Amino acid sequence: MQFVDRPKPYDSAATGELNIEALTGSYGRQSSWGDRSRWKLEDRLPNLLRELELQAVEAEERRLAREREQAERQRRWEAAMENAKRQLIEDHRFEALRNRVRAWEEAEAIRAYCAAVEARHGADAIAADHEAAQWLELAREHADRAQQLPRVPADPEITPDRLKPYLGSWSPYGAHRW
Repeated sequence: MQFVDRPKPYDSAATGELNIEALTGSYGRQSSWGDRSRWKLEDRLPNLLRELELQAVEAEERRLAREREQAERQRRWEAAMENAKRQLIEDHRFEALRNRVRAWEEAEAIRAYCAAVEARHGADAIAADHEAAQWLELAREHADRAQQLPRVPADPEITPDRLKPYLGSWSPYGAHRW
């Protein structure tokens, strides 16, 4: 373990010169002040304080600009998320519509098939064959179900993975880009 010596009440190698440096100084502006042969630091304190005030104002302006940028990024991300959700739901509904159209067309084909079977074999032959009658009844019930009055499908579950294709360069996990 290393021990640090306690400060001494005086510095034996002191020059009597006092220097102050602003570590976050702006480029091209004075960032250090101190005793010189022509003036003392005390004479330059107004300049030092003015520079420190300017740096504080500039730092506050940078902080506010970062906050504005973060707020704008958050707003754009939220808008992208809302748009992605809308697009996901719309695509889901159109896919359900395409499936329903295919099912409707298939139901029409099933009905045509049932009518063709009846035309070819006759109603008496079908009534005499229980399995054939049962098969045609099952086919018509399936066609009826496929052609029921449609309803708007339930919205899909909205998950980050489902939103990714709609977000472009945005992440579904927050207001940052991939």
